[in-house]
Amino acid sequence: MFSELVYKSAMKYEWDVIPANGSTNFNTAVDLNQFNDVDMRFYNLPFENMTFNYKIKSIIFTDGTSI
Repeated sequence: MFSELVYKSAMKYEWDVIPANGSTNFNTAVDLNQFNDVDMRFYNLPFENMTFNYKIKSIIFTDGTSI
């Protein structure tokens, strides 16, 4: 909220090949611990107050090369 980092998580997208100039949609979930204050702060934050930022660390091409 207000550009404050509330929750950070790592994830991988490995399900299907995305064509050049293509896009995809996916659903994901995180496991939260009800006894962890950081997890519960994230859980209780209204969705409309959230923004998501993604940092792509690598892209793997169908020929096995990556950047």
